[in-house]
Amino acid sequence: MIIGPQYVLLERLGPRVHWLPAQRRIGNWLGIADVLRHPSDYESHCFSTNEAWLAGVPVVSCDYLVNRQFEERHGPLMWLVPIRPEPARLAAAIVEAHTGRSDPRVGHARDVATPESSAPVMGRRWSDLIGMLTRKSSPDSTKLANSN
Repeated sequence: MIIGPQYVLLERLGPRVHWLPAQRRIGNWLGIADVLRHPSDYESHCFSTNEAWLAGVPVVSCDYLVNRQFEERHGPLMWLVPIRPEPARLAAAIVEAHTGRSDPRVGHARDVATPESSAPVMGRRWSDLIGMLTRKSSPDSTKLANSN
């Protein structure tokens, strides 16, 4: 199952892959997913990674600094591949993750993500982000920064 706008690749992937448009409720789909492959060449750690962790879905992602930092801090959480991996390396990681659903890193990733994903915690993060963006875009942001 692939979610996103890259429909041009559908023909090359074959009949076993299901391609869906962007989804509002990704959790419904993660409940039936075997593996989340985060394929971005530029988005290092997206929210869908955390959502997959919470759903107990193995994650294959690129070896970005932020992913290494997560693993340095918390231990193994996902299957990392090089940025723009060779197809054989990516396929091997996906197969390994798929057969590793009982791998300790799947449960460990869920345990790491759970306390950081509660409604109060996420609400504070969004509130802080909106406040930061509002202050930066405000003409009085310089006065606010200097008044502290």
